Amino acid sequence: MEINNNQSDIATLIKEMLKLYHLEDGYLEANISNIWEKIAGDYLYKHTTGVKYNKGVLIIRVDSAAIRSELQYTRSNLLEIFNKELGDKLINKIMIY
Repeated sequence: MEINNNQSDIATLIKEMLKLYHLEDGYLEANISNIWEKIAGDYLYKHTTGVKYNKGVLIIRVDSAAIRSELQYTRSNLLEIFNKELGDKLINKIMIY
């Protein structure tokens, strides 16, 4: 029980430090980029030219119109997956270019 309590305290401390030093957005964007790499797979990830997060909007840029079209159809699933991986509803909208 004590280990879980300490882990919780460390997680809280890290969140507070990120907030204090205004690093939350940078940390979140790095985390989102890692999640995208994980869920996109090698092929999609190689065709991704950018992943950005700004005020609840996730922007994914790809280099292929066919891939862009396919991703447009899966936006709601991607939104669900990202928010589940992040542990909170931080992304409200996904835009694909």
